Amino acid sequence: MKRSTRCDYALQAVLELSHYYNNKLVRLSDLANNQNVPQKYLEQIMVQLKKGGYVHSKKGPHGGYTLAKPPGEIYLGDIIRMIDTRMFTSPYSETLQDLENLQSAQKNFFGVWAEIQGAVFAVIDNISFEDILRRESQVLSRKNYNLIYHI
Repeated sequence: MKRSTRCDYALQAVLELSHYYNNKLVRLSDLANNQNVPQKYLEQIMVQLKKGGYVHSKKGPHGGYTLAKPPGEIYLGDIIRMIDTRMFTSPYSETLQDLENLQSAQKNFFGVWAEIQGAVFAVIDNISFEDILRRESQVLSRKNYNLIYHI
């Protein structure tokens, strides 16, 4: 599944904030440095996450970002859909009118893309950031480090 760099940065930021949920605010500069992303670019992403209700921010010398809700209540699908809306748009809505307008080669796949999209949703809508944290800790507790989980 191809995601934008913006989406990857958003997922990483939410994951990092998940590590500190209920403990401390994380400064934007720390998030940017840890992800090796320009701070201005990450700031735009964080504004979008804030508008979506996934993060809170506090200004000032002791300010930063924190999750707006527990990591167990934020799912990969929530963030991916909000940041990468184009990933889930179909070139046609797969109605009978669309079927009539499609080329014969495309007609063979009528309905398949919606089925694939549904399968992707079934996965990403059932993996929370708490699940990712749990997977991380399981990997770190093993001696075999080549089993690292990547988003």
